[in-house]
Amino acid sequence: MAHRETGYLCHTTDVEGLLEGLRYFLHDPPACARASAASLAAFSAPENDCTPGEFERRWWAMFDRASGARL
Repeated sequence: MAHRETGYLCHTTDVEGLLEGLRYFLHDPPACARASAASLAAFSAPENDCTPGEFERRWWAMFDRASGARL
C-alpha cells in the first residue's frame, strides 16, 4: 500500500489512528475516489502476489504446517 495513494497508513494502531485515516478521506472525497481506484487497480495487477486465491492457498498451507507439528 502506498500512503494516500492506495489507502491510508495510520500513525498509530488504536482508534485515534483509525479515525485519523477515516477523517482524511471523509474530508477529501476526490482523494478517497483516487485511492479507491488505485487500490482496485493494484489488486488486479498481474504482479500482485496476494490475490484472493493466493491468500487462501497461503492461509490453508499455514494450517497444514501447523497440523503436522507435534506439540
